[in-house]
Amino acid sequence: HESQFQSLFVDWNRNDTIDAAVSGKDIVFHFAGEMFGRFWHDFYVGNVLNTKRIFEACLHRNVKAFVYLSSISAGGPSKAHRILDETIPPEPNGLYGKSKLLAEKELQKMGRGSNIKVYIIRAPLIYGPGQSKYFSHFLSKILSGHISVVGNARCVRSLCFIDNLVNFFDLLLTKHTHIGGLFYVSDQEIITVDE
Repeated sequence: HESQFQSLFVDWNRNDTIDAAVSGKDIVFHFAGEMFGRFWHDFYVGNVLNTKRIFEACLHRNVKAFVYLSSISAGGPSKAHRILDETIPPEPNGLYGKSKLLAEKELQKMGRGSNIKVYIIRAPLIYGPGQSKYFSHFLSKILSGHISVVGNARCVRSLCFIDNLVNFFDLLLTKHTHIGGLFYVSDQEIITVDE
């Protein structure tokens, strides 16, 4: 399938580069975003405004499906160890989670009445080949025992191996091509911080 995919980088300040990136595409996967901003403006531009820009370009280029990689942060933390699912009302905390939820709402609003199927994927921390240097460094510290846990080490965490996420995308786009929607994706096993 690799020949069917193409990674494209755009200059968010130039609509022509965004338009060119989605032109002739059936499905657009939007994975870009702002995780490390300092102010609301950083998160708003990186997660909301740029998502709207790319979706608007898709509207004009007859794209059939738009897959937005949001974040588990948009739903907020689980309460009393309850596994998050699509039926639980979102309660994001922090600027990152709030901006991702706002981007989801904008996509849902813009997608209504369009011919584009909008898929919103709320994923936790994604790991595996190609992961960021930051996460690789963090993981090596954990495995070597050079990290101390502050707070409740029994707190549960969700992770998602990259292959599981790719398999989900494949299933989603081959089996559920008639609908869009919001989906939580993670590994089956939920672990605690100390694990």
